[in-house]
Amino acid sequence: MLHYRNEVLAVMNQKGGVGKSTTAELFAEFMAVNLGKKVLLVDTDMQCNTSERYVEMTPVVDDPTNEAGFVPTLLPDFDPEVDTHIRPDSNIADIFDGLVCEPRETAFNPDNEDDPIPGIIDVMVGHPTKLEQVNGRYADNSVELVENIVNRLQEVLHDPQYGDFYDLIIIDTAPTRTPLFRAAMRAATHVVIPFEPEQKSLQGLLAMYGAVRNERSYRNGDRDVQLVGLVPNKVRSVVSSHREVLAYMYADPHHSGLMPPKGIVLPLTAEISARDFKKVKPDSLFKLPRSNKQRQKGEDMMIHIARKVFAGHALSPEIEAYAKNRGRK
Repeated sequence: MLHYRNEVLAVMNQKGGVGKSTTAELFAEFMAVNLGKKVLLVDTDMQCNTSERYVEMTPVVDDPTNEAGFVPTLLPDFDPEVDTHIRPDSNIADIFDGLVCEPRETAFNPDNEDDPIPGIIDVMVGHPTKLEQVNGRYADNSVELVENIVNRLQEVLHDPQYGDFYDLIIIDTAPTRTPLFRAAMRAATHVVIPFEPEQKSLQGLLAMYGAVRNERSYRNGDRDVQLVGLVPNKVRSVVSSHREVLAYMYADPHHSGLMPPKGIVLPLTAEISARDFKKVKPDSLFKLPRSNKQRQKGEDMMIHIARKVFAGHALSPEIEAYAKNRGRK
C-alpha cells in the first residue's frame, strides 16, 4: 500500500511549451518569498530548465544525447569514502538506482546575505541524459517498471524526512507521457495543468483529465489525487484568438469547472520572462514592488492555486490572511 504523507503538487501537461516550469517556479517562489514556506522543487523534465534556473549546472559540448547542453555540477563537499549513498553529481535519476538525491540549496533562502527571503527553495536537480535512460529502462507496463520507476518516486517524496522539513514539494514534469510522467502522477497529491490559450494547446487536456481519473482508480482507497485545475498561461488579452479560447474554456462543460475565476491568468509579460536570466534583479516576480500590476496578476493566480492545494490544511488560514492583507478576493 502506498502512503501519502506530504503535500506534493505535480505541474503537468502532455503538450510542451505551455509553461509547466514557469508555473512550478512561480508557485515555489510565491510560497517561499511571500509566505515564508520551505519548498522542494523536483525536476523530472529532461530539459532540466528548473534545475538550470536555480542551481549552477555544468555545460556539456561533447555529448550528442544531452539535448539540454548541461549536467549537474559535482557536490562541493562530496567524500567517496563517507558518501556511499550518493553520487558526486547527485540528481533525481539516482533514486531509481536505490541511491539518494541530495537537495541542492538555491539563492532563495534566509541566509543569502545579498537578498534574504523568509522561506527556502531547494531543488532536486535533473540530469538530461540519465532521466532519458530511466524512461527507457523497462518494457511498458512491466512489473519492474511499476515497482522500480512509477512507484519509486512516490516512496521517496513521501518519506517523512521531507514532510518534516518542507511545507510543499513541487514536481516539474516532462511534456510526454513517459514512465517519469506516470511516476509524477503517482507521487502527486495534487495536479495543476497549465495551458496556453491557443487551439493547439487545448489538444490533450481531456487525456490529462483521464490520466488523473485512472490514477484515482489505481489508488483504491489511498489518498486520491486532486485536480487543482487549469492555469491559463502566456495570455495576451489584446489578441482576439486568446479571448475566444478563454471564452470557450469557460463555456465548455468539460473545462469550465477547472478554470480559475475570470480575469485570473498568467499574462505573457517581460516581468515573467525576465526571470530566465540569472543576472536579472529582482530575480523573482514576487520581489517586484507590491504596486506592480504583473506581480499582482501573478499573486492572484498563486493565491488561487494555494487555496486549492491547501484547502482544509493548517496553512489555509495563513493563505486567507495573506490574501486579505493584500486586498485579494
